[in-house]
Amino acid sequence: MLFVHSRLGSLHPWIPAAAALALIGCGGSEEAKGPETSRAAPPSELASAAKPASSSPGIMVEVPSSGSFSPLTVPVEDVLENEPGVEKPLVASFPEGRPADPPPAIDDLPDEDELLGKPLVINGRVIPFEEIKRQCCLGRYGVAEIETAKIWIFIDEEIKRRVAAGASAEEFVVKDEEVHGMVKAIEEQIKAEYPQGDMTLEDVFANMATEAPLQRLRVQRLFEKLFLPEDPAQYPPVTIAAILSGPSGDVMLAQVQETYAEAKQTGIEMPRNSDLDDAFMQQIVAHLHSTATIEAAPALGVLYRVNGVDITVADIWERIKSLVTVMEVRAAKQWIVNTTLLKEALAAANVWLTDEEAEAAYHAHSDPYKDSIFSYERLAVTLKQFPSIERYKEYRRIYDSFHRMKKPEITAETLERHGELRTNKIIGQVSVDVDVILCSAFDIKAGRWKSNGWVEAENRMRDLLDQIVEEQRPWEEMVEKYSEFYEPPASVSARQEGLSERPVKGRFRNYQRNNLLNELGESEYELFLNGTSITDFIFLEQEVGTLGTPMRGPLGWYLPRLTRRSKPPRQLAAKEETLAILRLDDYLIQNLNSFAQELIRKNEVFGLELPGTTPK
Repeated sequence: MLFVHSRLGSLHPWIPAAAALALIGCGGSEEAKGPETSRAAPPSELASAAKPASSSPGIMVEVPSSGSFSPLTVPVEDVLENEPGVEKPLVASFPEGRPADPPPAIDDLPDEDELLGKPLVINGRVIPFEEIKRQCCLGRYGVAEIETAKIWIFIDEEIKRRVAAGASAEEFVVKDEEVHGMVKAIEEQIKAEYPQGDMTLEDVFANMATEAPLQRLRVQRLFEKLFLPEDPAQYPPVTIAAILSGPSGDVMLAQVQETYAEAKQTGIEMPRNSDLDDAFMQQIVAHLHSTATIEAAPALGVLYRVNGVDITVADIWERIKSLVTVMEVRAAKQWIVNTTLLKEALAAANVWLTDEEAEAAYHAHSDPYKDSIFSYERLAVTLKQFPSIERYKEYRRIYDSFHRMKKPEITAETLERHGELRTNKIIGQVSVDVDVILCSAFDIKAGRWKSNGWVEAENRMRDLLDQIVEEQRPWEEMVEKYSEFYEPPASVSARQEGLSERPVKGRFRNYQRNNLLNELGESEYELFLNGTSITDFIFLEQEVGTLGTPMRGPLGWYLPRLTRRSKPPRQLAAKEETLAILRLDDYLIQNLNSFAQELIRKNEVFGLELPGTTPK
């Protein structure tokens, strides 16, 4: 039973099996898989590329389950056509930067921190560096470590229970040979899936976040020994309760017991059902979370208190600080700025939801999908890319308060007009053919930011423009030379299942908006933080046949050349009530993001620096 998996090409760190499962249990992570070529972010495998546009009427168009839309299907009742293009020279120029803002005149303004950068100041109020650390700990690297810390708490509790019942603590020591056996099994799996050697154990281990890979495996093995041993008769009470709480839990438990008894009787060792083990492990961790007493921020410097045990900022920061770069700090600061200004503005407008109202609104939003594979908790962290459910719930409180503020101006005509401009193009599955050259500041395969990566990415983009515009070099030559999208090798299983080939060097064909959003490293969370989208520029603004302006994005600098875009359908055969819900959600998300950026422009904010040579 191997939960270790690669996060190749991911903006997210490698999450150890226990932490990944823990996140699943509380709706906080995608399902752990074997060492496959999938990319956690963008999770393109969760939203496959668009099918070719059909010319026949009645074609079924699936509303994307990623982004802000619920999973459902909308028929299109007309012929899908392409927009006319233009014939223009490939011309573009690098956007002009602006000088960095001078520091505010504040007594005792802290000096710039080596890791956390300039002090963050909002309207004369200095945000302590400790708060920025805390928000970094609640970001993408820190969440994995927090979940690992929770797992350790559950492990310690179970060991203490066993020892109190008469067991020896030595029974719960994971020996080196056990870990080496796990490594060997992983190597064999990699060799079977990648016989040409284009994926290695080092590639898988390279994405592990803060601890040595072998220590990660040791934790996983200890969790298995405690909560899912070979003999079902040795299952602890929490495992039994977790299995029985699931659908057909009694049947599943009986099946495992019968299979084990039969193997003991015949002497024929039966291989374990890895799919069943995976399901059990998820249920166990979910049960541990649901039965634990977990308090968020119960005291200064404490992130969580789990069954009376504190997970502190200091502990998590010590684990992640070697991985934190200016980009993680920027995301933490941007979250602080956006949420601070939005809360103040919404409170001033007397629309800020009370704690009780926010809780009720969240349950109304999430409960209808709670027990489905499309639960909002799962979508929030896998597709929307929020670091945690807690952060998503905080965002939803802002969203619902903003909805209350905008309600007087939201009419049927407003939503219909918004649908024509934007939403219908998404739910009607407009598709594009586009080449996107990425000069990357991020080492996608290793899952790490490059040293001096942003300066180098900008310099490469400037060189690229010189060769395209000044030297008139062929476009295809430039794509091959400069584009740095990572194409992970296809596994044997992927080829056998007939999975589509990944785009080469950023040549995206027949891509719909949400699919491309994922591929470019963008997400609903990232759009909330930064307010701009390369994907939306391509789908909603760029003229077909033209070269776009270089744009700073999640991974580096991007240059899109749009060669085809289909027209939105003239009619969507869905209930108007359904369309209104989808348009309203899209309207609120887009306007909330714009409102956040407007507040930043209108208020005095210092310290939101970006890396590279061109300040934003």
